Amino acid sequence: MSTTQETEYIVQIVQDATGKIEYASKPTYRRRAEKIEDGMGINLNWERFSTRIIEAPADA
Repeated sequence: MSTTQETEYIVQIVQDATGKIEYASKPTYRRRAEKIEDGMGINLNWERFSTRIIEAPADA
């Protein structure tokens, strides 16, 4: 986590049928999280999985 007070975000891949989180990235800033999400989407099976960006918990 950075030393600044900026909000950080996590990118998650979620299995649609179960809601299980299959992958979660390290906390990062918003623009980088968007780029990570875009990259994940290239080969993602969109019929089974979704991506989302959420705020990182304070203790992450």
